[in-house]
Amino acid sequence: MVAGQHPPHLRERHEGVAPPALPDHRRISPTSECGAPPVDLVLPREGRSVALARRFAVDRVRERIPDPPDELLDAVRLVTSELATNGVKYGARDDDLIGVTVRVAPDRVRVEVHDPNRRRPRPRGAADRQRRNHGNGLHIVAALTGGRWGVGPRPLGKYVWAEIPRER
Repeated sequence: MVAGQHPPHLRERHEGVAPPALPDHRRISPTSECGAPPVDLVLPREGRSVALARRFAVDRVRERIPDPPDELLDAVRLVTSELATNGVKYGARDDDLIGVTVRVAPDRVRVEVHDPNRRRPRPRGAADRQRRNHGNGLHIVAALTGGRWGVGPRPLGKYVWAEIPRER
């Protein structure tokens, strides 16, 4: 993919929402380097990128699974939203980019969000969540995945992954 261009599924679909223009300088590479997993979609650090990531993930599941159950699509949508929100809010700064990868296996859907920050996410304690009225995202991810989520290294950052079981 050439800098500034988007995959056809983002140019042609998504209810008339044009994907954001990508800057020429990228901190997240869409190709695998140094053993890091490849990235399917690269997005800027903007609030609307979360919605694009969510739609991309659901579209990927619909491409791979004929007539997927609504419960699975809802779980993929919510997990992707939580991971992408964390990537945008905490994993990237200024003109950094985030990457999204979705893999559909016979027994699960794996969602990864890549960002250039090496700091690992951690679930917040109950008292902290109540005091700040946020910080529930990783608890939601853990509940929807049965605790199957984690963090992996990238040459310049990390990726946070979650696996949603197909049978719910």
